[in-house]
Amino acid sequence: MKSCVSGARRASCALALVVSLLPARGAALGDEPTDNTTLQQLMKRLDSLEAQNKELRHKLEKSAAPATGAAETNDEALREQVRLLQQRLDAVEKANRAGDAADKGADKPATGVDSLPMGGKSITDYLNDAVDQRLGEVEKKKAADEKEAARKKAADGIVVGKNKQMVGTWNQGLQFQSEDEAFRFHIGGRVDFDNVWYQPTHENMRFGNANDIRLPDGSSFRRMRLRADGRVYDFVDFVFEVNFANLQDFSNQSTAATTVGAVGITDSNLIFHDIPVVGNVRVGHFLPPISLEHMTSSNFVYYMERSPQFDAFVNRFDYVNGINFFDSYYNDRITLASALFRSGSTTINPFGAGAGDGEYGVAIRSTALPIYEDKGRKLVHLGMTVMERTLDNHSTSPGDRALVRAGATKTDLPNVMQTGTWYSPYGEYYLVPEFAMVLGRLSFSGEYLYTFAPSAYTGMTAQSVLSGPRGMVSYQGFYVESGYFLTEGDYRRYNKKQGSWDRTQPLENAWMMRGKDGRISYGRGAMQLLARFSYLDLHSGQPVLSPTVGARAGIENDVTLGLAWYINSEMNFQVNYVHTQINSVLRSASGSFDGLGIRFHYDF
Repeated sequence: MKSCVSGARRASCALALVVSLLPARGAALGDEPTDNTTLQQLMKRLDSLEAQNKELRHKLEKSAAPATGAAETNDEALREQVRLLQQRLDAVEKANRAGDAADKGADKPATGVDSLPMGGKSITDYLNDAVDQRLGEVEKKKAADEKEAARKKAADGIVVGKNKQMVGTWNQGLQFQSEDEAFRFHIGGRVDFDNVWYQPTHENMRFGNANDIRLPDGSSFRRMRLRADGRVYDFVDFVFEVNFANLQDFSNQSTAATTVGAVGITDSNLIFHDIPVVGNVRVGHFLPPISLEHMTSSNFVYYMERSPQFDAFVNRFDYVNGINFFDSYYNDRITLASALFRSGSTTINPFGAGAGDGEYGVAIRSTALPIYEDKGRKLVHLGMTVMERTLDNHSTSPGDRALVRAGATKTDLPNVMQTGTWYSPYGEYYLVPEFAMVLGRLSFSGEYLYTFAPSAYTGMTAQSVLSGPRGMVSYQGFYVESGYFLTEGDYRRYNKKQGSWDRTQPLENAWMMRGKDGRISYGRGAMQLLARFSYLDLHSGQPVLSPTVGARAGIENDVTLGLAWYINSEMNFQVNYVHTQINSVLRSASGSFDGLGIRFHYDF
């Protein structure tokens, strides 16, 4: 009975058990005989019963052999066989008892099968109990073996990274992963190919440092990056991404020393996971935790360019060197991130190098989801960023560019507004509240940015002798945007662990192909309408801090209308129309212009 399992073999084992219970010559059937006469009568009865059961024994022994290729038999079928067997045994025993009664008298105590130690149970009950007991013992032993194996595995511990063999697949890029997910590797990249056209309200409208640059039409690769990232030993993530850079993608540089087309570093860092108290730690070159649109990857933003306030105040230190702590709580309904970093545009160049005594910054951002339902199809997001940073060489000159762009140099992409250079030995402070919501196919978001320097000056010598005190200066900007999916079932995705927007994944990918039968099949993709209003105020100081030539300080309003078609989760086509109104402190520099941009995006 060592191999009793389910199915045909269980039935065979059960029938073999019944055979083992049948009387055999020399077996003890009851109490030990007290005299030779009783023993002889018992042996005679056994001989008679054995002869009558010879055929039955043969069939039972045959059925006890394993059935090759037979379908598994369930417990009900097994019990039915036992019932039929019991009927046959009862019939044989009844005939045997009748013979005994004729030979020895009805009052003679019966011996034989009924004398088996069955505890007063019927043969059927006894056999059923015996079969259940044997099968139960097998199941108990199996469970005990599994429990012991689990206990031993727990006692030995899990050896992370013992299996380093990795299997490749395609999942938004080429992905390799070990069976226990302790090792991962992804190689990918992103490309934005833009085409842009401008139309000013009057042909004499000029921009740039000398008011001599008109916005040119053109095309360019807005981004062209290669990336490798992954995980080692289930504890450390790594990322290394380079940009085949043009200067428009690196506003945090101060000179034209960076060759157009040179390779620059974007993300290059290590992340240590699930550290007690602090959560996750990122070290290296990274995006500091500032605002919703900044923390949303350029792969997932809905417009060709982020808002003017981002360009004027955040993009100057888009990437920094430092350390970043981040984690999420309460089922990812709350996030908290902080960073200590070298502040900089001139101090941290596109290649991740820089120097400067005491030039540091600190940022803290937290988000909450008071409403989150139906896997993000309905949500409300709230967030706040607080930041302080030392200015590069204690000076700054905020400015912004057009919201559709094509070109590679500052001549191709001049500032449309800019303040004059001013100094602050006490740094600059930022407050950025944010709000977002999703209601099925409809989404809204908005942010307000307020920044100030507690004490500003118009000049500072190398010996730190301040000149031209101006008191506190402050600037502000905001945007509100909305999107609506024309395709049913699609909605804006949200990253709960980071508190940012996530990759758009169409309910149905787009395609159009002719099959072998000549018929055309197609998919729709996801189609979205977009609208945004943005406002930027670079008008501060008495008199207003503004350069004497070139793009001047002032107030900017922008209306952006867009259409986005998501072919699949990795490719999309965008059209942005932007109307920009500039109210400059220099009347002749005021005016408006229209821009039309078309982007083909893919990432992997």
